[in-house]
Amino acid sequence: MVPVGEDQRQHVELVGYVSRAFNEAFCCDLFASDFSIGIYSSAKIMSLRNPSVKMSKSADHPKATLSLFEDPADIFDKIRHSLTDSASNYISYDVESRPGLANLIDIYSNVVGRPVARIVEECGGIGIVQFKKNMAEELVEALKPFRERFHYLMGHKDHLEAVLEAGNEKARQVAQDTMDRVRFNVGL
Repeated sequence: MVPVGEDQRQHVELVGYVSRAFNEAFCCDLFASDFSIGIYSSAKIMSLRNPSVKMSKSADHPKATLSLFEDPADIFDKIRHSLTDSASNYISYDVESRPGLANLIDIYSNVVGRPVARIVEECGGIGIVQFKKNMAEELVEALKPFRERFHYLMGHKDHLEAVLEAGNEKARQVAQDTMDRVRFNVGL
């Protein structure tokens, strides 16, 4: 299964179509062509500042996005300032009437690995301010290993370069083997 966000479905389907077309044209089974696509439950994470648009690295507002390697203080600040609504005394999940809060619940659900319904049940009695604080704490903790590994690798660039070069060499070999098979199948 290829797990993708809904916005990537068309790309996976195109690869399958091109693969099938090649395999049929040259009577071979060279490329995988039957992909089972799994859509993430929160395939679209929306902007923290405008929950009607998808979160994007190119967002205009600096507090609209979250990064895996972000400083914990910045994560707290962005979550605290994320757009929700004026009904601040209870937590509920309603994408239509409370899109900002629904987006935060989706993010929180994925971070802690619990279903949205359970998050709402657990947090139903707290206000949005406390919910955001709890969510930010969980998010900071969940991202901690990524941040630590990132900083380790940035401090050991020789090791990182060696890993990248080994990966490049392996990719070149796989690509060469695939191209040799393609040339054989097309008669070149």
